[in-house]
Amino acid sequence: MSNIKVMGILNLTPDSFFDGGKYNSLKKSLKHVEKLIADGADIIDIGGESTKPYAKTVSLKEESLRVIPVLKAIKQEFPNIKISVDTTKSELMKAAIDEGADIINDISGLTWDEKSMNIISQSDIPIVIMHSPWKPQDMQDKFYYPNGVIIDIISFFYERLKTLTEFGVKRSKIILDPGIGFGKSIKDNFEIISNLNVLKQFNLPILLGASNKSYIFNTIKDKAIEKRVEGNAITEYIAIKNNVDILRVHDVASTIRTIKISNLF
Repeated sequence: MSNIKVMGILNLTPDSFFDGGKYNSLKKSLKHVEKLIADGADIIDIGGESTKPYAKTVSLKEESLRVIPVLKAIKQEFPNIKISVDTTKSELMKAAIDEGADIINDISGLTWDEKSMNIISQSDIPIVIMHSPWKPQDMQDKFYYPNGVIIDIISFFYERLKTLTEFGVKRSKIILDPGIGFGKSIKDNFEIISNLNVLKQFNLPILLGASNKSYIFNTIKDKAIEKRVEGNAITEYIAIKNNVDILRVHDVASTIRTIKISNLF
């Protein structure tokens, strides 16, 4: 049987691409977490700032007010579930770690905040390093990979791993995320998923966050949420066959079913 972990998404933002504003109260957030856990989630990933294309940045204060109270409540209500906090801000990383966060998930790969590497190296906490060469405000306007997207991702991870380990971040604590939808074309996204196995050269866990993203509905020419089910399942199946370790998803129950069926092939 597969040892793939399922990371359920909890967006605490009013403007996330899939479910922005849906969990805008503590009660709604906890109810959703309860469902994610019941459906089989191994990890809950909390995000307080949208990172969809052209999303506006939010202040540290605003992001913290969204994330920390919910993190505290989840820790109290569901003490056995692992919690990941999705942020690029070092001060929020520190506050989240102090409140018991188990993983930090940084879309910038610890590149946008110069203090973030220090926080992670001192905390000894697992860190998700994502390939995202540009910020959400313009990442879909100027991406270009003269040597191909796969080569760029591999080069990026080699550089980040060298820098982070020299800084004191333990290699064994690093998780790699190729960054589906972050500065990539539709073709790039499918190429990454099809070749996910090449990232195994780093001998580190691979996380894929491809759930419900625009490459699916732009391919089928239909933005309806219910029309993305097959795209999600096929994407997950290909990722599973390419030895993915963590799937970051909105619909945990569907992903668990996909994993079970995939294991039979």
